[in-house]
Amino acid sequence: MKTLLLLITLVTATPLLATNFSHRTMAENVVNAISGPDVLQSSVKQALDPFLRQLSRDGMPEELIAEVRQAFLDWLEQDIIWDEISPEIVATFTDQFTAEELSEIVKFTATSAGKKFLLTLPELTKRGNKLREDYAKSKQPQLMERIQPIIARYEAKLEAEAAK
Repeated sequence: MKTLLLLITLVTATPLLATNFSHRTMAENVVNAISGPDVLQSSVKQALDPFLRQLSRDGMPEELIAEVRQAFLDWLEQDIIWDEISPEIVATFTDQFTAEELSEIVKFTATSAGKKFLLTLPELTKRGNKLREDYAKSKQPQLMERIQPIIARYEAKLEAEAAK
């Protein structure tokens, strides 16, 4: 009886396990193509130059900035480990895409347009983020016009309560 139960369990679970395996495998393929270890390292490195420029503007001597840069690069090489983060990244892809969709993404990334897309995606993302940031900054005066009356009402309320 136990053998029959085990056999039924294996027969019913095997397609599910195979589907989950292929789904995860497809996600791993996409993740490795789109955001593998090199992309992780380059995205973390993008934060380095602005940080070092800020240290320089704050008056830190160049020799100390060089040491900070090297410490950052050592940290990146020794402590930012792809195998520690990749399972979580793969899980986000399996949550968002079906195995069939992931298969289509893999096919696309194998084309010349897909390869170009992958190569330019970090720069496109960086430029897009900068454009959005600059645009939002250009609209800050309008935001402040909306926020200042709220702050003024709150401050007046605090003053009135303090006067009681």
